[in-house]
Amino acid sequence: MERNKFNDINEATDSHPTAFGAFLEEVAELSCETNTTATGTVTIQQSLRNDLRKRGVKALVEDLKGLYGDSFDVLETREGIIIVAENEPGGWTFSWELKNTIKSLDYDPFIEANLYDEALAAKEEKKARREQERIERENQLAIKRAAKLAELERRQELLV
Repeated sequence: MERNKFNDINEATDSHPTAFGAFLEEVAELSCETNTTATGTVTIQQSLRNDLRKRGVKALVEDLKGLYGDSFDVLETREGIIIVAENEPGGWTFSWELKNTIKSLDYDPFIEANLYDEALAAKEEKKARREQERIERENQLAIKRAAKLAELERRQELLV
């Protein structure tokens, strides 16, 4: 099998976790005091949340730099992480920003993911329905054209 950076990352997660994997494992075992906001949302204390955000971003940046090496720049910003691809021949830069937001403790990411999947499926269904409607309109138009041509031919035969 050909060696590449992805093999190295996959092997790292199998035998010893990546920096971000180790960070997530630590967070999964973390015991901490929680707060409840005025809206009823359960959160961890702000100082701990800030520390976790800082350490998590640092670990993810480390892993992304290890994954992409010299191929792409990986930059840490106040908002999150930016992965930069320079298109030197075209003279432009493509930047992908990963925002760093820690959700509340009672947040259910699977609900949001399911809603997103449902929205994508509805969009695809709508697209397919529009395509079917377009095909039906074209078929109806073809039938009308054929009827007009047949009528035209019938009238020409009557003139002869």
